[in-house]
Amino acid sequence: MTITLRPPSALGLKRTAKGALTLTLCMGLLGIHAPAFAVDGVPESTSTGTSSLANETDGTENKQVRSLVPERDVLKSPTLGANPPITGGENPGATMGQTQKPMDQMDHLSPASAESAHQDMQKALKGEAVTKNAAPEVAGAAASAGVGQTAATSGIQGMDVSGWQPNVNWNSEYANGARFAYIKASEGTGYTSPTFSSQYTGASNAGMYRGGYHFALPSQSSGAAQADYFVNNGGGWTADGRTMPGMLDIEFNPYPSLGNTCYNMSQGQMNSWITSFTEQYKNRTGRYPVIYTNYSWWVSCTGNTNQFNSMPLDISYYSSTAGPMPAGWSTYDIWQYSASGPYSGDSNVFNGNAAGLSDLVRNAGYKPVGGRSPGNPGGDTGGSYYTSANGRRVNLSGAIGAKWNANRSKYGEPVNNETCGLVQGGCYQTFSNGYTIYWTPNGTGTHAVYTWGAIGDKWMASGYERFYGYPVNEETCGLVGGGCYQTFSNGYTVYWTPFGTGTHAVYTWGEIGKEWMAAGYERGYGYPTTERIWNGSQYYQKFSNGWTVTNPS
Repeated sequence: MTITLRPPSALGLKRTAKGALTLTLCMGLLGIHAPAFAVDGVPESTSTGTSSLANETDGTENKQVRSLVPERDVLKSPTLGANPPITGGENPGATMGQTQKPMDQMDHLSPASAESAHQDMQKALKGEAVTKNAAPEVAGAAASAGVGQTAATSGIQGMDVSGWQPNVNWNSEYANGARFAYIKASEGTGYTSPTFSSQYTGASNAGMYRGGYHFALPSQSSGAAQADYFVNNGGGWTADGRTMPGMLDIEFNPYPSLGNTCYNMSQGQMNSWITSFTEQYKNRTGRYPVIYTNYSWWVSCTGNTNQFNSMPLDISYYSSTAGPMPAGWSTYDIWQYSASGPYSGDSNVFNGNAAGLSDLVRNAGYKPVGGRSPGNPGGDTGGSYYTSANGRRVNLSGAIGAKWNANRSKYGEPVNNETCGLVQGGCYQTFSNGYTIYWTPNGTGTHAVYTWGAIGDKWMASGYERFYGYPVNEETCGLVGGGCYQTFSNGYTVYWTPFGTGTHAVYTWGEIGKEWMAAGYERGYGYPTTERIWNGSQYYQKFSNGWTVTNPS
């Protein structure tokens, strides 16, 4: 059964009580929740969040206040608007569960965080410096109960926040039971949260596991592009025992300008987009992300596919149970059970004990509680991947992996994952002994650049593959006088000698390079001691045996 749901726009929509009741009853029969929206931008209840700080500012936003709440929209009743946010704008954009909760819950704070936020605001109004997300624990400020809290007490408690909660009291949240936090890092490819760093540091200093989440806008750009944007702006993962795998937040489209519920994408297109994002995230970090979604959107927009059940599931459902699961998962890894407490932002629970949560954090081969194993979890066990102790993976069935596998001791352990999308579709992977292996689909083969050496350093300084091109052989030594060389795909060969000629390139496709080769390479004119230089009327290049070769072209 395909369920098509188009959330109503918050702009100009009059929602009648009868209409709301009908929608709620229908969705209840399906076992899913309807998206929740403000009516004409008016919150459905009184805010207990950051916007309440506006009562204290009296319109005054000095330097300290702007530092405390960097996006001015958070001091107003929360609204979203028709378009996605942009970095440097006033609105923090969408949050996890955006269209399933009342607008006023977007900026929700726990009692402890609300109390310390008010104290910080008083200091800021006096011109005193305030460090965001660093308040000491507030004694006696207990967390409030939230929908689903009773049912969620069997696991490990956690939370998620965004720019709508710029000043969380992390020490109090930890004291009240939160042990992990997901923090909004990015949205689409045009917004990064200015509060991400301080929130991430605050959660870490309080003793929590922490990770970033990305609010997906699939119609804006490819999944791979958004995965890169996410990783480049804080959403990566490392096997340090504290960093949670990044989370892909994919749910109802909250922006009228981007089309319908499913961003005007077919189910096949959406599944391809998710594949693009998750595979690129794995390429960049060595593991798959957590997928955050809700059952009704997943059914409508992916056709209830089961193809992603090797990835941990964070299910959104604000009720006394976690509700129905998407196809492929028998249960959840994380359940977002409330947008109104007990913790700031949204409240979550991990489906397991402390050892299970630690496994999710540390293990690149983590098996979802209700899903299937992602494959070879690590180590060289005969699978298609090798995973090092730092969580980085080598694809042994690929050209780069095969080259590395033939001489592991030379190249060392992987320090990143294989990454593609370079000039002309090239791919690369870097290893711990100073080598980066490159492959391209245009026939240059698979070769390494020794980036710790003089030739590799020259190649990098000149623009990597964008100028000299890709390596077409390995760095080779043993020439006259102990010289070394390496040739690149754009016609350049870089030479180095141990006797002071420096490291220079000969452009072998040009007339000077052709004459130099015809004269016997370094055995004739000698090694290059300069680059090819334009003097205003012609090119010239000097060589170590006293020759200067000129040519007007």
